[in-house]
Amino acid sequence: MNLNFMEIIWIVWGVAFVAWLVTLMYQSQITSNEEDQLFLSGNQEVQHREQEEILSKVHRLQPILRTLATTTGILTVAIIGYYAWDAVQHLL
Repeated sequence: MNLNFMEIIWIVWGVAFVAWLVTLMYQSQITSNEEDQLFLSGNQEVQHREQEEILSKVHRLQPILRTLATTTGILTVAIIGYYAWDAVQHLL
């Protein structure tokens, strides 16, 4: 199987994009259980601990989301640039 450069770039872009979407869906699922409230009494320690766990998971996902979004964005610009350059070369 002989793949050229653009086929490899498209495959990498697709993998990065799908991984980014899956990570976004996972983060959305996690944060759907998050509640915006202030725990003042001591008997709500369990809820407070659950909210802290949710926030911890979300904070761990942030660098992954940024990396995947940046990778997808850079590859998108590169693909558009490649095809634009190719079109200009064919016009000249």
